[in-house]
Amino acid sequence: MRKKKIGIYICLTLKYLFAMLFPILAVTVHKMTWRYIAIALAEVLLIAFLTNLLCRVKTWLGYLFNALALLLMNVQFAVLFWGSTFVSVIMLANLDSVNAISGKFFVYGLSVTMVLLFTFLPVCSVPGGKRADLALGITTGVLYAGVLLTGIITYSPYRAVYTLCQQQIARSRTISGGAVSTAGSAADGGISDIQQEKSEFYSDAVSDYVQKPEEIPEKPNVILIFAEGMSQNIIDDSRNIMPNVSALQDASISFSNYYNHTFATYMGLSGQLYSGYQLENYDVNNLVSIQDVFKSYGYRTSFINTEPQNKEFSEYLANFDFDSLITDESRTDGMADAFSDKAAYEMLLETALEQSAEEVPFFLAMYSFGTHATLDGVHEIFEDGSNALLNRFYDLDIQVGAFMEAFQESKLAENTVIIFTTDHAAYQDADYMTAFPDYARDYPSLDRIPLIIYYKGITPESYDVNGRNSLDMVPTVLDFLDMSAQNSFLGDSLFASDSTSSYDTYFESVGTCFCTAGGEVNILSAEQLREFEKQLAKYNAVKLSDDLLYEEYEESVHFYAKVNDEQTKILTELYNADTWDTISYAVWSEEDGQDDLSWTVAAGNHESYFPYEIDLTGFDTSGVYFVHVYGSMEEGEMTFLQEAKVYVNQETDQ
Repeated sequence: MRKKKIGIYICLTLKYLFAMLFPILAVTVHKMTWRYIAIALAEVLLIAFLTNLLCRVKTWLGYLFNALALLLMNVQFAVLFWGSTFVSVIMLANLDSVNAISGKFFVYGLSVTMVLLFTFLPVCSVPGGKRADLALGITTGVLYAGVLLTGIITYSPYRAVYTLCQQQIARSRTISGGAVSTAGSAADGGISDIQQEKSEFYSDAVSDYVQKPEEIPEKPNVILIFAEGMSQNIIDDSRNIMPNVSALQDASISFSNYYNHTFATYMGLSGQLYSGYQLENYDVNNLVSIQDVFKSYGYRTSFINTEPQNKEFSEYLANFDFDSLITDESRTDGMADAFSDKAAYEMLLETALEQSAEEVPFFLAMYSFGTHATLDGVHEIFEDGSNALLNRFYDLDIQVGAFMEAFQESKLAENTVIIFTTDHAAYQDADYMTAFPDYARDYPSLDRIPLIIYYKGITPESYDVNGRNSLDMVPTVLDFLDMSAQNSFLGDSLFASDSTSSYDTYFESVGTCFCTAGGEVNILSAEQLREFEKQLAKYNAVKLSDDLLYEEYEESVHFYAKVNDEQTKILTELYNADTWDTISYAVWSEEDGQDDLSWTVAAGNHESYFPYEIDLTGFDTSGVYFVHVYGSMEEGEMTFLQEAKVYVNQETDQ
């Protein structure tokens, strides 16, 4: 019996010593504040004191309290050690993507096993009777009083649980607020409410702050690349981890002090493509996206899926409504059943070359998975290969370099713009803190990120955007390409010296909010937070609503015209005029005014893309010609749609 008691005392000691393990490791390995050790010691003593009192009443009661209290504490500090914060709403929201952290399955699994093993060891009351209880109580009281007086309580894992619950409640309130507003749109009198909310976010055009460079064709192909989780400091690091991306940035238009506006991937991809926010990972956004705008200009739109075996991710991408999702399961040579970055960039090049052979311009987007947290480099290693984080970013860099070299040698370079960015900042986990011990981060999910615009013949330039964020990516790209459309973008072009956006310095992810104005990360004031949550609920209602939505967001009609090589015909391209039964063209020369006005009538084909040839026979085929296009329904009046100017047998050919 005595040996059994001694064994339980040993188990009790081991339980409390293990509870100090992860906070000590976090402070010593990752140079976190010593306050985590102080609060851990205070709360271990408090747990021991309360466990002892309960065990003197009923041993099972003490064991139940002890196990639950230590389980919560051990889990929190284990997550702190591996992930740099206590359990967050963001982590809980992304539990369904656990396969993405497969690179650490063994060490994470070992941590979980140890937590469970030591947490559920047996307990008993300590020997010594009332004197021991009194001594333990006084020690605990003094230490915890010091914790309260010095403010160290803010580092408590239990306080973090309380904060987590508050954030979850606030998030549920924001989501339900949007749901109520959406539901109201279908009720009596609700339509006006939802329409009013739509008007708050609606704009009839993309602001034009910069002129498209003359070197870029009228409708260039566009490649948009999202690299998984990349912060700007990785590119800038003195160890030359990413020399190819750094060189690309130096040779391009780039933006400094530019932040991610949300986290993680599901939020980041959708949030950027629609210039908006996501409240849930799988929310559908029914507003206008960058791919919608490209479609309205007659582009073919495609997205390369580098995770074809991830059913949830594939369905998520399908909701973006690109013309096609492109993938190949035979290329999943990377970790977590995904493409390696080498396979991804090889497929990107092949797809771009294939699509460039077609007459229709393309907008091609891709998200590369290989730099996801916990993964290692697949095809390349950095220096001796001992650091998995540096390996995976170096591996990506090599693949970007190979892609750009092949791109420059191909015909793509003559008519293609490349946009290189990331879905969100690199997550500041244990690996990140080990790799960049001297780089200070204000929050693990928020940081400066790259945005690069490249085309052949570009004049490199860097814009300091002073803390603005990735809500501005889409308006910036469209502004740069002189493309416009009705939209509900929350961001504004980064080419604007003063943003008109009320949101593009606000980071939000699963209820966590910060402000990056001025290039500094700050907590929102209570008033700012209330107003932002209110607007976020409205935006959520608008983007989820599909009733009457596209009465305001019809795709614009676009018209292009040029002469053929023989200078005998005007070749026209008409987009988004598929509702008209008849298309009519009015043609006349600048020299004769409208004295030589000629009409050509064509039956509409009720398709989005309508090519047509106008014969120049009967005209003096030299000079400037004007072409106006009209649409009409059967037995209806003609409606003016668009106009174009063409140059025949002249040096200037537009």
